[in-house]
Amino acid sequence: MVFAVKPTVYGQNLSNRNLFLVRIGDGSNLLTNNATPVYLDEYNVNGVLVKTIAMPIADFGDNKKLTLSGRYVYEGYPALSPDGQSVCILGYNAPVGTNMVGATSSSVINRTAGIVYANGSINTSTSLEDAFSSVNARGAVFDGNNGIWMTGGVSGVRYALLGASASTVVATVTGRAINVFDGQLFMSSTSGERRLTTVGPGVLPIGGQSVVNLPGYPITGSPCQFFLADVCNSTPGIDVLYVADNTSGILKYSLVNGTWVSNGKVGTASDLYVGLTGSAVNGSVVMYATRKSGTSDVGGGELVSITDSSGLNGTFSASPVVLATAQPNTVFRGVSYAFPNLPTESVLPISMASLNVFKQNQKAKITWSTYSEKGTSFFEIMRSQDGRSFDNIGFMPAAGNSNKVKTYSYIDQNPLMGINYYRLKQLDLDGKFSLSAVQSVKFDTEKDIVKIVCIDNYITEFLINMPDPNLATLRIYDMAGKLMDEDGIYLNAGFNKVKPMVNLASGVYVATITGNSGSARTKFIKQ
Repeated sequence: MVFAVKPTVYGQNLSNRNLFLVRIGDGSNLLTNNATPVYLDEYNVNGVLVKTIAMPIADFGDNKKLTLSGRYVYEGYPALSPDGQSVCILGYNAPVGTNMVGATSSSVINRTAGIVYANGSINTSTSLEDAFSSVNARGAVFDGNNGIWMTGGVSGVRYALLGASASTVVATVTGRAINVFDGQLFMSSTSGERRLTTVGPGVLPIGGQSVVNLPGYPITGSPCQFFLADVCNSTPGIDVLYVADNTSGILKYSLVNGTWVSNGKVGTASDLYVGLTGSAVNGSVVMYATRKSGTSDVGGGELVSITDSSGLNGTFSASPVVLATAQPNTVFRGVSYAFPNLPTESVLPISMASLNVFKQNQKAKITWSTYSEKGTSFFEIMRSQDGRSFDNIGFMPAAGNSNKVKTYSYIDQNPLMGINYYRLKQLDLDGKFSLSAVQSVKFDTEKDIVKIVCIDNYITEFLINMPDPNLATLRIYDMAGKLMDEDGIYLNAGFNKVKPMVNLASGVYVATITGNSGSARTKFIKQ
């Protein structure tokens, strides 16, 4: 079966778009090889932080957790989809703190592909049990429709449909970064004599595809992210290649008579370049890279811009410009272009560190944190039942100005039955605003309501439903309001059969159950 892929956007001018930079860690703890929170920091091309999208650290609905190792340099390589409307990243369905997360079994800690859409929603429902077991999950690219290509250690290239729990082995060659350019799947690797490769003809998601080194590209080095572009307008198709090699620098190659010819490099091995994206505009290439992304416990990293105006087969020589630097206890990894820019009036200088929604006492609790704030005014808490049309349900004052992590919470007292979608509208003192990513929580009509029913009027036995495990209190009153019995009981999530020890005379009574998930009552007749 062949899955069509929309035309690539990499021949277009992307230089007016913002950038997504993968940041690992929230700054509160030293980095380790354990599972660590992941963020997509959106910067404009001048290095100004626009907003932050936090990848989920808890399951919600069909979406799963997505964390990464805090110190493994060959993870966290995002890719813009061929249609330019989503960004994909690969990680682990692992709770924060999971020990040596890259060495875990995928049957226990599934590998999660996360997709962030231009409308602000996040989809992490693709959580694979059979991908990259006991090795690191590294990169992924979404076709913009329903399929995801992924790379990792053993069985290095895999393909899965959106929302799947199993995948197909496309090729067994170990992979790092992966992307689609001009309708062809490309991958970086350090497997044998392969370094910068094509994967099969085109982008066919079937097994047994060949992985072939680009003709002329060296069979040594340590390539990470890369991009290809069309510099020579007189000849159609991609003709220049730039590679972030963390043992060398940013390398340039040009396609000359069917062979990729070296045009030099920028940087040295000590720069530790890992992330790279860019685009060609009128023969000049503008690129953005991450470097100094080491493996120390305090993290590190720089986002830099580099311009190459030498053209096809021209000598590469440029001076990188530092745009942003990682905060202590955080690390920069890969980089990609973002979606089409928001209008200027919608940009808010705030860094969102996390947004989570969960059930609490039959209510929805929304919690969020900010990594930094500048001139912020307040948050609007917004809710939707369809994920598209949102209504304001509350307000929360913001810190105003802060360089520290600030934590907020809001409780929706009356959530809707079914799926509730929540997002934040962040407003600053000048009236500018930005929207957070969307999170959701589901309240089922039966499942999430506390219920108590007397199922045996002779022996006084109750059937009690609890949405969550609870230490609850069962009370029985006569019709005059006199307490006849009170029992503290532990109830599992779901339906529980409970028989109190009290001996009741024949008559009419009221039973109540009260716990953290709520309360319920029922009238019954003892026979």
